Amino acid sequence: MSAQQTRRRLLLAAPALVLPVLASPARANPGLDSSIGRIKWVPNQGAGRVSFAEMLGKPVILAMSYTACRRTCSTTMLVLREIQEILDRKGREANFAIVTYDPERDSPQEWTHYRKSRGLDRASWHFLTGTPQDTRRLARFLDLEFWNYDRHVMHDFRIALFDAKGHWHKDIVWDRPKDLAAFLADV
Repeated sequence: MSAQQTRRRLLLAAPALVLPVLASPARANPGLDSSIGRIKWVPNQGAGRVSFAEMLGKPVILAMSYTACRRTCSTTMLVLREIQEILDRKGREANFAIVTYDPERDSPQEWTHYRKSRGLDRASWHFLTGTPQDTRRLARFLDLEFWNYDRHVMHDFRIALFDAKGHWHKDIVWDRPKDLAAFLADV
């Protein structure tokens, strides 16, 4: 990618990084019962493989992140923690699936370190790594743009909420709604 193309991408991405956009409506995309739900991901525990379809029966909170990110992914984790706290107060359960944007660097061992260092060791939190091709397929499915810039991965922010049957229910994009508990009332 040329320097001019890189600058153009950064300029196009800048509004998404600066202007908070509240929750968007449910998407028309297929759910986790589609081919995306059958992709097998390597969990941070490193034992076997897991698919999103196997997580159904409970709502699935799905996001993409990577361990070396210090900005957008930190916000993602803060919002995911807040969602977990709200669900805990309501006595509700969900599976949290976080898939790396950077499968070449984020091995299961790297995810395990990340998870432990941030106190994210609940059994319902799944930190997943896949092939570069499956990572791109998931990003397209979630309508997320990402690209490498030096040693960083530049990327969008979206947390997708799927119901227990795997239907795409809601999104949180860039900034969380002011009343996240009310937003999650039907989750």
